[in-house]
This record gives sequence, C-alpha cells and structure tokens, in this order.
Amino acid sequence: MVVLLSLAPYADLRGTVNVAHASDITVDNGATEYSEREGTWSTVSAIGNGGTDVRRSNTAGAGVMYWLPAGADSGYYTVQIYKVVTADGDPNAVIGVRHKDGAESFTQDWTSGASEWITLGTYYFTPGNADTCISLVRGKRFGGSGYVTADAVKFIPAPTYTPAPPPAFDAGAPTPPAFLPSGYTLAFMDDFNGSSLDSAKWDTYDITSANGAYRPENVTVSGGNLQIAMKKETYGGKSYTSGGVLSKPSFGYGYYEARLKFSGSGSGWHQSFWLYTYLGVRASTPDNYGEVDIIETDSSNTGKYSTNYHDWHWLSAAHDNYGGQLVTTDSLSNNYHTFGVWYTDSTVKFYLDGVYKNEINISASVKSKLNIILNAVQYETMNDANLPGYYNVDWVRYFAAPASASNPQPTGNTLFSDDFESGSYSNWTSGAGTWSVGTDGTKVLSQTDSGTSGRAFAGNAAWTDYTVEARVKANELPVNSASGILARATADYNNYYWLRLHQSGKVQLYKKVSGGTPVLLQETAQSVGAGTWNTLKLVVKGSAITGYVNGVQKIAATDSGLTSGLAGVSSYQQSFSVDDVRVASIPLFSDDFESGGYSNWTSGAGTWSVGTDGTKVLSQTDTGTSGRIFAGNAAWSDYTVEARVKANELPVNSASGILARATADYNNYYWLRLHQSGKVQLYKKVSGGTPVLLQETAQSVGAGTWNTLKLAVNGSAITGYVNGVQKIAVTDSSLTGGLIGVSSYQQSFSVDDVTVGRIGS
Repeated sequence: MVVLLSLAPYADLRGTVNVAHASDITVDNGATEYSEREGTWSTVSAIGNGGTDVRRSNTAGAGVMYWLPAGADSGYYTVQIYKVVTADGDPNAVIGVRHKDGAESFTQDWTSGASEWITLGTYYFTPGNADTCISLVRGKRFGGSGYVTADAVKFIPAPTYTPAPPPAFDAGAPTPPAFLPSGYTLAFMDDFNGSSLDSAKWDTYDITSANGAYRPENVTVSGGNLQIAMKKETYGGKSYTSGGVLSKPSFGYGYYEARLKFSGSGSGWHQSFWLYTYLGVRASTPDNYGEVDIIETDSSNTGKYSTNYHDWHWLSAAHDNYGGQLVTTDSLSNNYHTFGVWYTDSTVKFYLDGVYKNEINISASVKSKLNIILNAVQYETMNDANLPGYYNVDWVRYFAAPASASNPQPTGNTLFSDDFESGSYSNWTSGAGTWSVGTDGTKVLSQTDSGTSGRAFAGNAAWTDYTVEARVKANELPVNSASGILARATADYNNYYWLRLHQSGKVQLYKKVSGGTPVLLQETAQSVGAGTWNTLKLVVKGSAITGYVNGVQKIAATDSGLTSGLAGVSSYQQSFSVDDVRVASIPLFSDDFESGGYSNWTSGAGTWSVGTDGTKVLSQTDTGTSGRIFAGNAAWSDYTVEARVKANELPVNSASGILARATADYNNYYWLRLHQSGKVQLYKKVSGGTPVLLQETAQSVGAGTWNTLKLAVNGSAITGYVNGVQKIAVTDSSLTGGLIGVSSYQQSFSVDDVTVGRIGS
C-alpha cells in the first residue's frame, strides 16, 4: 500500500519493475554510497534481492541514505528500491527522494505484499553527492513501528527522459496580487470545479497518528469546493477521523494563497493551510528543510489564528521555531477569507484578504522547496454535539517568483556560487597551479599540476562569518597528497583555514597565519578514494571552526587566529576537480527574546523587560524618557538591521524605531523611526550634536500595530524600509561604523525578531 505520496509533476510511479537494464547501477547496503545515518543496525542474512544480506533497525528515527556513485554521469535516472517484506517490518516506512529539482517522499507498508523492486520515479541526480539521494527512514512521524529494512537501490539511466513542461493557463487565469513585483507568474492552481479530487495535483492523507486518523473518504469535491470532514467514528483504533491533502508538486519562492472557510464546530479540531517538505532525507547539512504555517486555527476559537516558520532536522527530531505570531480577526467560520504568504530568501510575509498582517525574518533559516498542505487534525477535547464539522476550500494558487541567477530555488543566503557551467572561471583568482574548466558529467574546475600546491580564490577579503561548500574529487592520490576548500584566506596564501582530504585516509583542518608554518588543528579518519566526489563544507563563525564531509560533521575546533578573508580551493601535489561551490553568509546577530531575557543588550535609558505578546518580546514602558538599548560590535560598518516594532501607545510627537552605527552614549546614530504624526523618518546625530532630520515620508502608524523596519548602511548609502517597501534613501558619510539598537521618544513600545545581516561580506 502506497500512501501520502508527494511526487513532483514529472515523477513516474509505474509500479513494480523486475527487468534489469544493461547499464543499471545497483547500490547495496555496505557500499561506499550507502550510509546509516541514525539508529542501531544489525545484519540479517539472505532475505534481500538475489538472496543478499540486509540491514535492519527498529530504533526510532533510524534512517539510511543511498546516492549515485562517483564516475556515473549526471542526468536522469529511473530509481527503484528493493522492498523487503517481513512480518515485523515497518507499516509506515518513509522513502525520500532528493534530486536536482526538489524533493519528494512517500510511505510504504513493508509488512505486506511481495519482496520486490518498486519504482519510485525518474529524477535528475548528480554522482558522488549525498545532496541528491534516496533515503529510507523508520516512519516515526506516522506511527512507525517494527523494523525498517535497508537492502538496495537501483539507478537506471534514462537518457531520453524529458520532464513534463510547466502547466499552461488561459488568458482568463488569475493574476498576481498588485503588491507583488513584476515577473511573478501563475504556476499552480485548483478551483475544485470538478466532482472529484484531481489526482494529478493532490494526494490524500491515509494515516493514523497520535492525534487521530486521516481517511481519504473524508476529502470530497463538489459545488466548486474541496471539503474536509471531521467526524466522530472509530477507525484505525481512533475515535475521531479527519482528512487532508498534499500537493504532488513542490514549489520554491513565490506567493501562495487559498480562499478558505473553517469549521466552528466547538472544541477539538486544529485546521491549517501550510507549506512543508515531508521527507525522510537528511541533507548534506544538519539543516534539512523548512515549514511555513500560513494559518493554523482551532475550532474552539476561529476569531484568531497563528502564523509561523520552522526549520526541521528530521533524523534528530529537532527543529528551530522562528516565532509564531497571532492574528485576531472576525470568526473564520462565518465567511470565506483569502490567506496568503509571500515566501522569499529573507522573509515570509503573511496576508489576510490581500492585507499585510505580519512577517518573519528567515534570513538565517533553512529554505527548501515546499508542498502545499490543507488538513484538519484532532487537537483538544472534542465537542461531539457539533460533529461532523467541515473545512471548506474554494481555491488554491501559487505564483512563482521570476527565475534568475539572483533568485534560485531556496538554498539560503548565498554570497557567492559557481557551478562552472559558463565554461570559465572568471570569478576566481589563481594563486598557483594549472587550472581549466572541462566536462565531468557537468562542467567542473580542475587543477592538473600534481607537482605544486594548486590554489584559487574567490569572494571578498572582508567576509568574516560564513560557510563555504563544494564538491571535490581527487583525480589521483600520490603519497602525502591532499585537496580541499579554504576559508578566511588571503590571495598570497599566507593565511587560511583549509579543510582537506588527505591521501592517507583522513580529513584534516589546517590553519596558516601570517605566512608561518601550517598548523594541524584537528584530523579524523575518512575514506578517501581517487575518482570519488565528496562534498566538503567549512563553517567559520567567530572562533568556532566546523568541517563536514558528505553531510557528516567531522571537525569541530576553536581558533581565533583568523577573522576574515576569501574563500578558495586548494591542493597539495595532487590533480583534483571541484564543482558546485557555494558561500553563504551567517548573520552577525539575531535575537527573538525567546530566552526570556535580553542579556545580549546594553540599556542606555528607559525601563526594559521581556514579556509575552503572542511570542516573547522586548518592551520599553517609560513614556517620560528616550528609551534606548544597544547590541553588537562598535566595529561593524556596512550591515542591515531589521526588527519588528510596535508602538503600544501614541502620545503626541512620540516615535520609536531602530538604530545603526550608534555609540552607547547615544551621541552618534542613524535612527529609522515611525513618528506619531504618520511619518517614517531618518535622523542622524553626530558627536552629541542636535539630531538632524535627513528624510521623511508619509507612513501609516497605529498603536498596537506591528511594523517591520529595516535600515541598511552601506558606505554613504543609507536606506530604510517599512514592511519590505523602501521608504528612505539618502547619502551621508558622517558615521562609518557602530552598534545597532532600538530606541523610542516619549513612547512605550515593543520590539521582536532583531536580525543584523552583512552587506558585502
């Protein structure tokens, strides 16, 4: 039984295939391209394909990964996994597929049917890269029990495969909301005008969880609506049932919206419209994928709902909560309302009936392709008298953000990237070696001189805290040779952190400072082979230096010898190749006050405390003074400071906002503030002089209303934003560096979700 499918539009679930292809590639357990990511595993003999051994685990969350071997070509492959049926198997084993264009997952009952090869679909894979992989995980989220059994995965080349084209819409199709920039296009929609659910677009939940049972029968389409029923009935050992749908395609950045009416059937039901990538895949970093909660509401009180953003780390069952926000409105069970979210690389902005409500800064978060989900689930003690209840969906739409080099699929805060598909390496500076771009499945950069230390650099010497990641392959392995990636380097090669794979079978972290002798900071055993691609990742954040190989942390060192520098790749007496280089920023500072304190801040004036306003927030309650508080580093120069700010009251001539390039004595600052008179203003103060108004413009200001302010200081360019819209742009060179802060004038106000990001570093 296959349940909870979430396959991309071009995925092809064709059922069982038992005929081998002449050039099939089979990855069995125990192969180099097989990894047990969590759990305690044991070997069971002769029950796998062709009588081979298998590996089994009944540890909660146990999972394995398979990927395409190095040496294979990049391209489309039809993927099969060998299903091993046992009486004590997992009835909800989760199979995940991560590929170039996104990710899908589905569950399989491994207690019934025949042991055989099953086909998952056709996808584009990159060899030697655990970022494009197949995973098998014990289905703990869906009541997984018994053993998950790992045998083998087969990659069947599909050189003539062509993905399905994107959907075409007629001239009368919906248009993007007016507040979106130009270039957004309709990429997915369903008006539910038929008599049944469109199985090309949606799958239904058919699972039993701790919160009740989902039944496909509870999802119906009629009268231009999708309807999800919530009932009192016994099914799957549960006393209540509901339903849910999940889009087969997954999507990236853009605007998602749906017109909905919720059940007000009394206590018991949690109803939602959200975006999520349900996977059993652990990616090449511990940060796996995201979740956007567009609306979550309970049937006991449909006069309010919450929005949120999460990072999920699947195998560790951990996640990061970016701060839920509560929206109060009229009853959502009386009328239809349109709920939307604008998903970008830096923010998720939430809308109700086309009106902006709030936003969450996700610049430091995981970003991933997402599936659309609408569902209801038992949440509280039931009010049986009002059952059944119904959750109604009029329509769902997704408008895709324009694709460009500056707007790739979700991957995070990219400072620099190069896949060398241009055929050149013009973004790099060669320090030594013989470099060229050639073809190895895809375009790659290679250094072919094994008699020297090859090195090439890219980026900005002012970069401080960042991650550099690349696929690296040793083309040969002479004795004592090595290759890897650099961080905080100088182009003269006198300074660097170097994460490298050494011929002796080790991953090593070296540092070099001021041209001195390279120092080994740490090393550990690691399989190293000629012709094998490995993904290396080096994270430099303050004095913490962390290294990963194929998604597994191998190095963790503390060193303050280097604070900034270029990214690079380097080899020692080895010919090697590199591909898919990406450098991503790490925020300078962030605080959502969920710790309950504000120990990272220094108060200059006012009465400050952390309280609850939906989430934890920092508030200044003294209206008789200029409240101000500071954080960060006085040496910071070019950066952005962003925060949500709310005036709790609006006395005449009062104001509140955010500071940049400030000093703790309040004698120097740029202050972006919202003024009681209905204006956004930018002030500066220099050397204790009189504050000077640099620019102001009209802006709606209301007591009790959250607004997101952003102030960017880049050289002499000072730019201010309110709720994502640029309002201020001036040139001023009076202040060149300083702290960040928040400040008020004769006003009680609150602040939350403060983030400081780098500009040009």
